[in-house]
Amino acid sequence: MSKFEISKKIDQWLFTKCDDLKKQAFYQKITDANSAIDDEARPVISFVATLAFILVPIIIIFSMLIGNIVLKSEIESKENLYQQAQKYINLKNQTESQFGEYVSSPKINDKETFLSEIRSAAGMLSAQNINITKFNNKELSDSLTQVQATITFAGATTESLGLFIENLSLQKKIKFERSRIIKIPSKNQLEGEFEVVQLSK
Repeated sequence: MSKFEISKKIDQWLFTKCDDLKKQAFYQKITDANSAIDDEARPVISFVATLAFILVPIIIIFSMLIGNIVLKSEIESKENLYQQAQKYINLKNQTESQFGEYVSSPKINDKETFLSEIRSAAGMLSAQNINITKFNNKELSDSLTQVQATITFAGATTESLGLFIENLSLQKKIKFERSRIIKIPSKNQLEGEFEVVQLSK
């Protein structure tokens, strides 16, 4: 529909409303009151009244149009916000899915829980010889936590240490950043530490 057709329909609507208005009882009262007014003041009052009858419907129409525009803008803004939130959720789910094989469970929230998980992977190594000296965790998302820690060990043999490292890597999804291993000749044992990173959920 063209702008001209819309304008024409609005004009027709206004004229129709004006005709309906003239049929109302209160309009006749205004006409009677107008007849009793002084001849010099009558044209001014008639002009003001006519102007009011024309402007009031126009103001109402424009108010409705402005209200519709504002409402449409708010709807578009909310739709955009929803789309952005949906993109974030999809990206979060995709990221967690891709890293699923590198994420351990249960979620690690404190040092004690992490130490318990590490000791459960001790294998042939004495769990009491395994400790945590540094621990830091942070929330990457609502369901994903990253732990950075230093694991210390003592009294290990080459075989028991190898099994411990394998268990940490495969069972606990531990990523080794740095290591320091020392051999104690008098005891023929190994001791040292690992700086590790773990993702858990």
